[in-house]
Amino acid sequence: MDKKTNNWDKLVNQYLYDLTSGKAVRARREAMDLSYKDVEEVVGISKSSMLNYENDTIPIEKDVAEKLSTILGISVSTILYPLGEETTNKGL
Repeated sequence: MDKKTNNWDKLVNQYLYDLTSGKAVRARREAMDLSYKDVEEVVGISKSSMLNYENDTIPIEKDVAEKLSTILGISVSTILYPLGEETTNKGL
């Protein structure tokens, strides 16, 4: 495997294992060319709240995920569990 291929594999793997709810929401919002104002008008979530969610400053609660799913066209589980499975804080 050459150096370029190896670097690409590392980047892909890093992104796949580093995908958070906030990153998934931001990526989908940007892909749909939606502004923060669009989100606020449709689902009532302010720009400051969206920034907090997208930056993973605060967790996205289920009721918020339900609202976001309507405008983003993705399922609630995709928002809450972008890597495809629920994780728990065992031992905390």
